[in-house]
Amino acid sequence: MKLNYTESTKTIRNPEMGYPTFGRWQHMVKDGILPNSDETYPQLHGYTNQLYTLTAFTENGGGKDIPITRAALDALGGQLDMLEQTGGSALLRFAYDCNGVRDQEPKDLSLILSHLAQIGEVLKEHSGAVSGLEAGVIGLFGEMHTSNYCGAEYSKPIVQALLDACPDGKPVLLRTPAYLKNYTGMDYSELANFTPEPGSDVARIGFYNDGYMGSDSDLGTWMEDTLSRKEGIDYLNRTGTRSFYGGEYSGAWWWTTRFSAWLPENAIPEMYRSHVDYIRGNIFHDEHVSYENFIYNEDYEFSWFPDNSAYYGESCYKFIRDHLGYRFVIRKSEVSAEGREVTFRGAVENTGFSSVINPRKARVIFKGENGKTRIVPVECDPRAWLSAETTPYQIKATLPADAAPGRYEAYLRLSLPTASDELSAKSAIEFANIDIYNEELAGNFIGEFTVND
Repeated sequence: MKLNYTESTKTIRNPEMGYPTFGRWQHMVKDGILPNSDETYPQLHGYTNQLYTLTAFTENGGGKDIPITRAALDALGGQLDMLEQTGGSALLRFAYDCNGVRDQEPKDLSLILSHLAQIGEVLKEHSGAVSGLEAGVIGLFGEMHTSNYCGAEYSKPIVQALLDACPDGKPVLLRTPAYLKNYTGMDYSELANFTPEPGSDVARIGFYNDGYMGSDSDLGTWMEDTLSRKEGIDYLNRTGTRSFYGGEYSGAWWWTTRFSAWLPENAIPEMYRSHVDYIRGNIFHDEHVSYENFIYNEDYEFSWFPDNSAYYGESCYKFIRDHLGYRFVIRKSEVSAEGREVTFRGAVENTGFSSVINPRKARVIFKGENGKTRIVPVECDPRAWLSAETTPYQIKATLPADAAPGRYEAYLRLSLPTASDELSAKSAIEFANIDIYNEELAGNFIGEFTVND
């Protein structure tokens, strides 16, 4: 079998990138969780964005200022367990409002912090299903605005409680740079040149931009008296390979088109520099304004772009959709075997806007001439394969002693760090080379070799 180093233009739905499935608001109540309508609970699978209300546990929201009940927490755990068993993961948001009604939070900050600690216990029990948290909690729709709790004296402890609740060092996304300023205690001029220490809590902080491309300031996300658009994108360029950046296309088309930020010649290079991982919603795919009206070609490119030539002639809509998050293309692959010790060397180009953020578990699948397979854990961290870069790799694996001599094909499986081989197959990363991914094995072909004894 020969490996094809050409990138396909297939739309790939890999974990923790792209367009997540957007769930309707669900209500955590005393007896469990209620859907937002008469519909049944959503069947969670794949990469999803899930939102939950907590108004039943606040007097201002129509309930009482009480801890979250065990029944509600168990129901949340049950949904996450269901998601984990399908190999999926969720970006979660919890809020006290889902209807645009202000000041529904508890009267006392301590109860907000207590609610987050309770939620954190559940998230840590089901960390495999958690991609990260959209900070939420306070304000209209949990979007961190129009609330008495938006001040600096409140936002720092709330952000820290969210970081403490989010398991395994995974990302927490804030709505605007104001909350990063409040958390760090820096002023905006300091933040403009700040790079967080890897592994620190602040390095886990990203942004969900709810006004994405809605205007030249993204509807107030980037402002000259906070972080300008340039300063904000520069910050994300330095930090966005360690935390998610995403959000929602926002604003009315007739307003958005008054500005220039959304135009593909401006938006695409910014998407690379800001490392966009996911987008929820898409106003640029309708009759009034659509990226489908623009054709992607070399005129949109810069010298530092990866090799995107496979997409010349495709619509900018397809290009953007397919490059949200990471997109891996093997550009070189070699295999050498000494007895049963096998070494794979090659290079991967990440043509996507961003990188893999959360850890992955790596396995090599050996498939023999008789069709039998062996799965071997290996060391390989795709988080090192950064956006717009070509990165060399070396993977060492040992063919098990009970495997018969003969010709073997090798496939690389990178998946969410779930416990079993079966579940890992359900969250495997598909590479973008033509004819590289084996659906049955849930692995990417990386070479073949012969064992003589």
